[in-house]
Amino acid sequence: MSRRLPRARPGVILQQDQADLFLVDTDGGEVFEVNATAAAIFACCEQAQSYGDAVSALSEGLSEAGQGVEILADVEDTVRLFQQLGLCEAGG
Repeated sequence: MSRRLPRARPGVILQQDQADLFLVDTDGGEVFEVNATAAAIFACCEQAQSYGDAVSALSEGLSEAGQGVEILADVEDTVRLFQQLGLCEAGG
């Protein structure tokens, strides 16, 4: 069984303003600007996907094979940061 991503915390939403992407904590009032990769990872957390699902989604369209390990490390680092900022639940 693939390890599940932690759930996005209730009250945290992804918003887009033109080309800019933001995670908004509607309860705490904090706003975090994120890049497209972080936004895609957060969307996977919202959908209760697995780490493998996130890696697959992020690797679509990449021409180089074997980048899965690097992408997984990026997903793990980003999720850890989301947890530290209180944007995702602990665990996962």
